Amino acid sequence: MRRARSWSAAVPFALAALAACSGGSSDAGAYRLAARGGTYQDGSGRVGLAVLATLRDASGAGPAAPGTAAVSDGAGPLADGVYPAGGAGSYAAWWWPEVAVRDGERYALQVTGESLSVRGGLSVSTAGGLTLPEPVLSGDASSITWPAVPGAASYACRVYAAGVPQLELAVHEPACDLSALPPGAYVASVLAFTADLLALAASGAQEPPLPARFDVSEARLGFVRPDAAAPAVTLSAAGGAFDFGTSTRGLAIWVAIAAADGTPTDLPWDVTVVGPQLPASAPVAFTYPARFPRQMVWSYDIPAIPGAYALTATAGALALSTTFTVGDPAPLPFVLDAAAAPAGAGGASVSWTPVAGARAYLVEVWDSATGAPAASQWVAEPPARLPDGSFTPGVTYDVYVAATDADMSGGAVPTGFAVSEYPYVAASFTAASR
Repeated sequence: MRRARSWSAAVPFALAALAACSGGSSDAGAYRLAARGGTYQDGSGRVGLAVLATLRDASGAGPAAPGTAAVSDGAGPLADGVYPAGGAGSYAAWWWPEVAVRDGERYALQVTGESLSVRGGLSVSTAGGLTLPEPVLSGDASSITWPAVPGAASYACRVYAAGVPQLELAVHEPACDLSALPPGAYVASVLAFTADLLALAASGAQEPPLPARFDVSEARLGFVRPDAAAPAVTLSAAGGAFDFGTSTRGLAIWVAIAAADGTPTDLPWDVTVVGPQLPASAPVAFTYPARFPRQMVWSYDIPAIPGAYALTATAGALALSTTFTVGDPAPLPFVLDAAAAPAGAGGASVSWTPVAGARAYLVEVWDSATGAPAASQWVAEPPARLPDGSFTPGVTYDVYVAATDADMSGGAVPTGFAVSEYPYVAASFTAASR
């Protein structure tokens, strides 16, 4: 079974009978249990299960001893967790990214502790949910801020170094103070909640008010908090799926490395990615060029397995890391009618019919005889004009056009994106001298 990711204040989690959006409550001796269910989203396209619960006695305190909880459906166990003993203002929130929420599905929940055993049902709707925070690092790396997320009542900010927690805050305002952190490389996780978790922790009521449903969204940002002589650097990444005409989808990765103000760095970066079927001994590896605002790469050989991935980028003594998730995004149609023609002196023009859902296209040109890459260009829509001097007159080139629903012209991190390219039929042209 899977264990939940969680956030807790005075006391970690306790679970009870849950109902979709309306929540539920039950008595267990001196304790009264109340909970709400909702969704967890992290931009991968997966919709996971999220739960907010309180387990309190008449004084508002949690149980004296820890207990266990298990969630199952008709096919068997899905997830489990442990909630420890607590004090006044007890509450806890759990989320299981891998436990898919399905409308109308009933889940059983068994909670067992010292002199405590409660079993109930859970039904959660996928309607609604929260958009992801969009974290931005300040120029001096002393804070992270983000625009308010519609529907969010509170936020959490967690910062890690080499996987070890360094900072954990619950806040009302969309900002996280990093000034106490020493120089180093970090990964920040910014979470938005539909519940006011600070007010919940401050309430001494046995059954404090809970929202109609509990939704969670999470965004991540890798960054370097530098010493006085070095600039701050940020790292963002996202995962998607690449379709190329076979039954297996390839892994697609979007990455952006920049200074805190969003300008690209002057350094090339060595990037490695590990994740499902990608151990540290055999990671995905590629180079992120200097002065690139963002990059997208994809593979014909590595499958897009849903799950969590870790990305590391190094440039000399600088090292950045972050995590991203891959879901199962809807595929895009292929560009099947690309046409290429010489233009100007060693240039080319490529045209095609736009495909539904695409926000950007990559035009790639290869030497027909040698198979060597000759040029590439991202465009928002057809046609593409590759500049004069790009190609050798008299040489014939093959052209392929890939489509994606990720925006490759802006700074926003894409969510659950797809890429499509049909590599079996190419357009071609012979470069001209004028």
